[in-house]
Amino acid sequence: MNAVITMSATEILEREQYLRQLELQCQEERRKLRELQKSCRIEAKEIVRQRYERYDEIWYGRIRLTEEVYAHFGKDGVADLQAKMPNLLTKNGNCSTIDLVAEEYGFADVSELVEYLQAYEPRKPLENRIFEKLLEEKYAAMQQSSSMNMDADSDYDEVPF
Repeated sequence: MNAVITMSATEILEREQYLRQLELQCQEERRKLRELQKSCRIEAKEIVRQRYERYDEIWYGRIRLTEEVYAHFGKDGVADLQAKMPNLLTKNGNCSTIDLVAEEYGFADVSELVEYLQAYEPRKPLENRIFEKLLEEKYAAMQQSSSMNMDADSDYDEVPF
């Protein structure tokens, strides 16, 4: 059984108009999503920048690599820290010792600074997690707002055919 579906010219035009309108709505949704992604990425970068400000200051000033550093971190700990934060520890005699760095940045003692440095996590994975969380939250809010707007416009049919 071959069923032939016939549509009037008016029905075809209405359907094409509906499809064009739907395509425009999709384009607008994609544009909104790109804007949302961009704003979430900027916000995530700012959050990470603020969280890492103290690390950056310590990293910029560097810590002189002395026996005291090895005593607190151990040889493997120094290697791990160098892998996570390259060039933080240096043999340059002009850089501050670990006890002076701890004092300068308000740590109670060197052990607290050591724990702080060992807790360092690379930025990018953290930034990506924050970005994804922000995007998820803001997208859900955008969807909820959009559905509330659709409820207000319920006087119209969604599909004209």
